[in-house]
Amino acid sequence: MNKYPIWKSFTVISLVLIGIIFSIPSIIYNDDSDNWFLKNKINLGLDLQGGSYLLLEVQLDVLYQEELENFSDSIRLIARDNSAKINQIIVNENDIIVSFADKNKINEIKNSFFQMYRSVSTQLEDNKLIIKIDDMYKKTIQDSAIKQSLEIVRKRIDESGTKEPLIQRSGKKRILLQLPGVKDPERIKELLGKTAKLTFHLVDDENISALKANIEPFGKMIVSDIYDKNTKYLLEYKFDPGHPDDGISIKIPLSILHQTPRYLFEWLVPGMLEEKCIEMVKALPKRVRKQFVPIPESVNSVIGYSGKIIDTKHIENNIKSRPDIILMHGDKDEVVPVSFLLEAKELFNRINYKIQTKIFQNCEHRIPQEGSSLGLEFIKKKLY
Repeated sequence: MNKYPIWKSFTVISLVLIGIIFSIPSIIYNDDSDNWFLKNKINLGLDLQGGSYLLLEVQLDVLYQEELENFSDSIRLIARDNSAKINQIIVNENDIIVSFADKNKINEIKNSFFQMYRSVSTQLEDNKLIIKIDDMYKKTIQDSAIKQSLEIVRKRIDESGTKEPLIQRSGKKRILLQLPGVKDPERIKELLGKTAKLTFHLVDDENISALKANIEPFGKMIVSDIYDKNTKYLLEYKFDPGHPDDGISIKIPLSILHQTPRYLFEWLVPGMLEEKCIEMVKALPKRVRKQFVPIPESVNSVIGYSGKIIDTKHIENNIKSRPDIILMHGDKDEVVPVSFLLEAKELFNRINYKIQTKIFQNCEHRIPQEGSSLGLEFIKKKLY
């Protein structure tokens, strides 16, 4: 009988002892222990200790629709910046069709959109801009969504304290998730099913409600768009010199903001437009308004402080009456330079319209005490 070599016996015994030593952490595992040895247990796979197996799928169709909605919002902003009116936006499965009231600015809008989304296909048909997402762009959205979803799943699983999870992509739009030792898959589903999404909502305050009901709140007035009578705006006047809200404010519904030309609201002061002045007087409280009867005859003079005539040709070609006018301005006005008063004076001289003007020395964009006194004297002469 051959004698078993001592070195072999020693090797076998050593391997058994090493195996026993390294299995100790798995037997008396304590996650709260400060001992590094006791915290390094052998992690068994899903096939040995059981656990949860989940297959997640990214809803790509929803992502495609959300991307098209983003295109729609971008087009609205670009159209607003270019003072272009949008008639209709139709969002389909793979494209959006934007119809404009005027096709003269479509090329400019298309180029601006291209600067934002260079990989998106666009084409023009008469007064319509068609934006499509092709297969290449869909793949970009798909890869980005999967990558982002993997990162989100990994962070949420790590926060749950699960040890040695397997998280990897499976196919085109799925994520494989294996969680050894996790016996409650519903808890994991609940953890992963919580959707984080940021949205913005317009607060429906009393002004918006009044606009929808076409009811004028006290001290406010509803006016129609000069181009679209169905579009309404809410005007509000506040007398509070020095406050940001001093003067006339306009409430524009968010739904039509993209269709509202900016140039129409750069200057809200009625200026020389008699109709606007009459409407403002009609909007006064009754106890004040009854002193201006009949209204058309009462609006017979204009006082202008630090103003500007926006459309001189319109004024020149549409004079219906000749109220007495006095224009006053500060020579140091940097907001509305005094040169605009000189332009207005030149306009009225050209059409044989005599007006009064006054330029205040060393005066910025404000109404000095002398200006208030002159305005009051001017009003007294017209009322009495």
